[in-house]
Amino acid sequence: IIFTIIGMVLVLSWIMPLFAIILIISGAGFPFFTQQREGLEGKKFTVLKFRTIDSKGTSNSIQRWMRKLGIDELPQLFNVLAGQMSLIGPRPHTQGDGFNYAAEIRQYKVRQWAKPGLTGLARTRGLRGREAGADKVLLEARIHADIYYIENWSLLLDIRLLIETVLRTVFFPSSLHKK
Repeated sequence: IIFTIIGMVLVLSWIMPLFAIILIISGAGFPFFTQQREGLEGKKFTVLKFRTIDSKGTSNSIQRWMRKLGIDELPQLFNVLAGQMSLIGPRPHTQGDGFNYAAEIRQYKVRQWAKPGLTGLARTRGLRGREAGADKVLLEARIHADIYYIENWSLLLDIRLLIETVLRTVFFPSSLHKK
């Protein structure tokens, strides 16, 4: 909660209005949208995100850049503050994705033993986005990273992953995506 409040004051307080204005000016329309996700124990909750894909499934260059860096997910700090998410943990999947992944990967439901996170071990290893779901090998690697995190949780691991996420996002954004 302390890190979330600090993040909201230092970053979200100015970045959220800035990117909302940029999205409106770029023609993206209303800058925010909500989406149903699965959280702790598979319970559904609603996340707030910046709109980076329109109703036709297309994005402009600003939206693609925001998505690549994960900026579209910063409004989820409100979900962290509400207790639905943690800063660090397995990323929450949509209900349909979670159902499909559980059918493919036997250990999938283990990731629901922890609150979903804004970032996590799988994300810092580049195992994120639809690509990881489309490729079974990447999906398995993502699920195993999530399980490793849950089984080996520590405050030091959380701090390391938080620092690593910030450093990779700012200095090495391409490292957040598998090649």
